Amino acid sequence: MKGAILVILDEATDTSTKEQVSLCLRFLEHTDNGLEVREEFVGFLHAHSIRGQALATLLLDTIDEYEIDGDKMRAQGYDGAANMSGKHQGVQAHVKERFPEASYVHYADILTKEELDGRRKLRTLCETRWTSRADSLYTLRVAFPVIVSALEHLRQDGDDKAGQFLAAISRFEFIIGLVTTEHILQSIVHLTTYLQSKSCDLVEAVRECKLIIDQLSDERNDDSVWDALFDKAVTMADTIEVLPSMPRRIGRQVNRANHPADTPSQYWKRALYCPFLDYFIAELTGRLLDNSDRFQGQNLIPARLEWLTAQCIDKLYETYRHDLTDNQGTFNSEVQRWQRRWSSPDVIEKPKYLKASLSVTNKELYPSIFAIFAILVTMPVTTSTTERSFSSLRRLKTYLRSTMVQDRLFSGQVGIAIRCIIVIY
Repeated sequence: MKGAILVILDEATDTSTKEQVSLCLRFLEHTDNGLEVREEFVGFLHAHSIRGQALATLLLDTIDEYEIDGDKMRAQGYDGAANMSGKHQGVQAHVKERFPEASYVHYADILTKEELDGRRKLRTLCETRWTSRADSLYTLRVAFPVIVSALEHLRQDGDDKAGQFLAAISRFEFIIGLVTTEHILQSIVHLTTYLQSKSCDLVEAVRECKLIIDQLSDERNDDSVWDALFDKAVTMADTIEVLPSMPRRIGRQVNRANHPADTPSQYWKRALYCPFLDYFIAELTGRLLDNSDRFQGQNLIPARLEWLTAQCIDKLYETYRHDLTDNQGTFNSEVQRWQRRWSSPDVIEKPKYLKASLSVTNKELYPSIFAIFAILVTMPVTTSTTERSFSSLRRLKTYLRSTMVQDRLFSGQVGIAIRCIIVIY
C-alpha cells in the first residue's frame, strides 16, 4: 500500500437549477509539525441525474480522469439518502463494486455553530440537520413567554398568521414536545460541534457517542429525569394559563396510538419521551457505532491495549489484510512487540487518541500498525467540508452568474486540490 484516500460527496442545486456534486478528499500530509489530517474541497461536478448509479459513474469517471488512485480509497462518506446509501443501487454500493475496500460511512449529523447575541434572537429550524435544532429550541424555550406576548400583540393588530402561530404553540402538546426534544438534543451539542472539525478523531467520536448513549439509556430508566422535564413543561404552560392535558382516547384510532395512561405525565412519557429516546439512541448507534470492523483498530491505541485479545488480533488482520504487506504470522509478531513496548515499566504516559498514537508509531518498525492507524485517522466522520463548499457555491454562482458554464466553474479546482495530496506510504 502506498497511500490512503477517503472520498466525501454531497449534492445540491445551484441558482441555475443544475445539480452540483461537491467532491472532497480526506488524507494525511507530512508537515513540519508531523502528520496532519487534511480534508480538502476538490471541486463541483455537474450531475445530469441524481440517481445512485449516475452519481457513482460521475465520481468514478472523475477519479479516472484526474488519475486519483482509487485503489487507495478506504472509505466513502455520504448522507443517508437512498441514492447515496442504498445497499444495492446507492452510490456507495456501485463504488464498492469497483473498490471493495472503500467502506461506506454514514456521515453524522452536525450542529451549525453560529454566534448569537446572547441567544436573544430566534433562529430558523434547519430543515435537513435535525441535531442543529438544539440551539433554536433552547432559545424558543427560554423566550417562550415573550414570544407568546409578541404574537398576541400582532394578532390584535390583525395579523392572521400570528394568530395561527399563537394557537399552535399555546397547547400543552406543543410545550411538552418542545421541552422534551430540547433536553434530548442538548446532550449531543458538543459532540456535533466536535464532528465538524476536519481533524476530528473518529475513534474519539465513537467513544463519546457510547458515553452519550449510556447516559440517555440511564435517563430513560430514571423516573426522576422525566418528572423534572414534565414539571418544567407544566411551569411553562402555567405562564400562559394552559393546563396539562392529553389527547382524548377513543375506541378506534387510526392516526395515533391510544397509549394507556391515567395521567398526562404517564401519557406523554409513553407517547413521546420513551419513543423519541429509543429512536435517538438507535440513530446514534446506526450512524456511528454499527459501521465497520475497521473500528477494531482502536484497540491498538496504547492506552487501550488491554482490550486487544487474540480474537481481536485475528479480526484486525482479516479486516486490513488488503492493506498489509506481511502475512498473519508476521503481523501477530508485530502486535506482540507493540504490546510489549507499551507494557514496559519505562513508559510513563500512553497515547489515548488516534493522532497521538500515529505520531509515535515508527512505520519502519511497525508498518502494519502504522497503516491501520493511518486508515482510521482519515476515516470521514461528517460531510461538513462539502456542506461548506455549497455555501461558497452560492457566493460564486449568483443570480447574475447563473449562466456560468461548468468548465469555468470547475476550472483549476481539481488541479489545485490533487497537487496538495502527499502520499505518505
